[in-house]
Amino acid sequence: SRNQDEEKIKEPITLLSLATLVGGFGVWDYDILNNKLEWDDQMYALYGLTKEVFVGAYESCINGLYQDDVERGKKEIQMAIDGTKDFDTEFRVCWPDGSIHSVRAVAIVLRDENGKAVRMIGTNWDITEHKNIETVLLKAKQEADAANAAKSEFLANMSHEIRTPMNAIIGFSEALYHKLEAKQHKKMIKSVINSGNILLSLLNDILDLSKIEAGKLEIVLQSVDLKSAIQEIMLLFSDKAL
Repeated sequence: SRNQDEEKIKEPITLLSLATLVGGFGVWDYDILNNKLEWDDQMYALYGLTKEVFVGAYESCINGLYQDDVERGKKEIQMAIDGTKDFDTEFRVCWPDGSIHSVRAVAIVLRDENGKAVRMIGTNWDITEHKNIETVLLKAKQEADAANAAKSEFLANMSHEIRTPMNAIIGFSEALYHKLEAKQHKKMIKSVINSGNILLSLLNDILDLSKIEAGKLEIVLQSVDLKSAIQEIMLLFSDKAL
């Protein structure tokens, strides 16, 4: 019967209305040929309006947009109508109380048999909280990047300042090593030289770390005397091993 058919039609519409209400989604229908825009009840909430002060969906939509987003919003709608870009965008809405809210909008364009756009049906939802979180995360990232840059600059400066006296210590130690005759004394000075070279190598590693963070590290391939390296390590830790 007709009443049964009407009830079958109303049931999915009621479920859709409930889903959009619970999810905070507003649905709109834009009649392109007659330049008429219709809202569902949830759209009022997204724009901070009530039906009592409502002057028309199209006027409320345009007037409610944040000033800097108006031209872009119009352009994106026209691009969707022309078929050059899908309508999937974000914009800001100014509520009557002066607060600014971020809204996401997605729509499909319906066309006639000739491909001419006749209607746009879309849904909007509030993403203000999401955008606020993005802003907080972006600020935190910028602060972390600034702190990391300051750390890298500090490490680089510190390394350069320490390398100068270390080179002097190593140089004078090597000169003293060649003047000493007692093996015990030469061994002690050799330990100083090896320790100085290891510390200097650590400083160079710190400088390399700073270069890595700055994306300026250059890889240099060179041969290594493995036997000498092992002997230096043994000499450095021989006293502790005993």
